[in-house]
Amino acid sequence: MKEVNTSVIEVPESFRLACELFGITVPDFIQLFVNHYSFVDNFFHDNSPYDLATKSFPYVMEGKGKGVQHDNPKLEKAQIGHLQKLMQRIIKVSINRSYSYGQRRNRGRVLTNSMFDILSKNKNVKTVIYMDEETKINLNKDILVNSIFSGVSVAEFLNRVMRCVTLPDHLARMHLDKGVYNPVIALYIRVYDGYGDIVDEEYRSTAWAKEFIMDIQELDKRFFFNRKIEHRIAAYEDWLDDYLLNNKY
Repeated sequence: MKEVNTSVIEVPESFRLACELFGITVPDFIQLFVNHYSFVDNFFHDNSPYDLATKSFPYVMEGKGKGVQHDNPKLEKAQIGHLQKLMQRIIKVSINRSYSYGQRRNRGRVLTNSMFDILSKNKNVKTVIYMDEETKINLNKDILVNSIFSGVSVAEFLNRVMRCVTLPDHLARMHLDKGVYNPVIALYIRVYDGYGDIVDEEYRSTAWAKEFIMDIQELDKRFFFNRKIEHRIAAYEDWLDDYLLNNKY
């Protein structure tokens, strides 16, 4: 039997810092992200955390080619016909305005589960992925269906997601009002603001964390004359490296 999702999750240092410096563990964020991937959300838009997680896939893959891939499943004619009907039903559900967005997701999830049962038949599709020997991420069927259809492993998808979040870039764009569309950052900001209840508030209340946030609030004034985005990002990178060298958290 063929295995999918065999690549390794590699956590960039920049992403780890963006999470841990604000009381968010990387596994908690990744699990929240996976839980919010909803296949039916590909067909409507509501700017919810589900929408942001789902729309992150085309964002992180755009113009970058494919990384670690697996073969698309070989299906019988009857299976293809069944999948086509399920896809049609998913699209109909997604555009049915008599349903709330939550109802569309719930109904869409049932149909996606049926698609997964067809696509995973006679295959050893892993429903968990490990960040290390002890830390596992549970995968929902929505993200697995996307992986099978796209040929891109879940690990590769998540690796690209994590590379979209760096603190210097985020702060520089925010301070210079030069933000760009980035659904991953948008979800990260919501988690930072308390969505999902995965922020360690005890850590946030420590003197170190409070001082760090106060120092961040002074960055725009300190580097005010660095008006070019690339210069501001570089300045913030140097500041963060120096700050962490002299202030252990």
